[in-house]
Amino acid sequence: MQTQQGKAAGRSVDDVVSSYRVPSQYSGNAAPPDRVRATVQYLFDGQ
Repeated sequence: MQTQQGKAAGRSVDDVVSSYRVPSQYSGNAAPPDRVRATVQYLFDGQ
């Protein structure tokens, strides 16, 4: 959802990745930046 909103707003992959925060209901989970970047790029590429 955050990625789709960022893309629609004309934000870059870097902008979306840097602003990403783990949702509160998943606060115990990690979100390594390299994996977040790979996922965001995948979605931006229309996969």
